[in-house]
Amino acid sequence: MNSVTLDVIGVYASLRSDGFDYRVVDEYGGETLLDRRRRSSKAPLTLGQLGEFVFGAVDVYGILEMNFEDRRYPIEADAFFEGSSEFYPSFRLLLETWVGEWLAARRAHLEDDEEDV
Repeated sequence: MNSVTLDVIGVYASLRSDGFDYRVVDEYGGETLLDRRRRSSKAPLTLGQLGEFVFGAVDVYGILEMNFEDRRYPIEADAFFEGSSEFYPSFRLLLETWVGEWLAARRAHLEDDEEDV
């Protein structure tokens, strides 16, 4: 995250005899994470499943709202999260797409509210 403290969230995968275990960690001992920070699967996760897992463990949209309290979501909000993966080269694009779509919807909603005033 491009926050003041440049917080880092990691996703780890472990191979088991019958599949994979995944966990999401933060640098605060899990204090900033939601309850769904572990999962397993018989086959590797698809990119979409990985995204759903991460977004289920990290309140991405809540973090954006907290860091951009004026709710105007300046252009800096678009680059607030960065992601990379050796195994999922499109993870960064997925993150940018999902966050970008959410920001576009929030900005449109704000514009509609301003027009109603």
